Amino acid sequence: MRSLLRTYWNGDVPLRRVFWFDMLVVGTIVNAVSAATALVAFATDAPDWLALGIFLAPLPYNLLLCLFVWRSATRHPSGWSDFAKVGAVLWLVAALII
Repeated sequence: MRSLLRTYWNGDVPLRRVFWFDMLVVGTIVNAVSAATALVAFATDAPDWLALGIFLAPLPYNLLLCLFVWRSATRHPSGWSDFAKVGAVLWLVAALII
């Protein structure tokens, strides 16, 4: 597990994988499930702090994904590195709002 995280942290994972698969596919699924679960918790009269906690639970993961995209784009510049950086920030904002 440490070596996998180190690989992402160093930007050694290809930008295509980090951006398209890890962030947009897996990250979006994690956020959708979290938001749906928080909505169910709120609708079933669970305490508000619990629903908010469920909604904010993937925040550290989202921040790391955005950081990993930036590090990979910086380490391996390509024609779409700037697009990936802007897309990662916009995705992070969307994940916080939705």
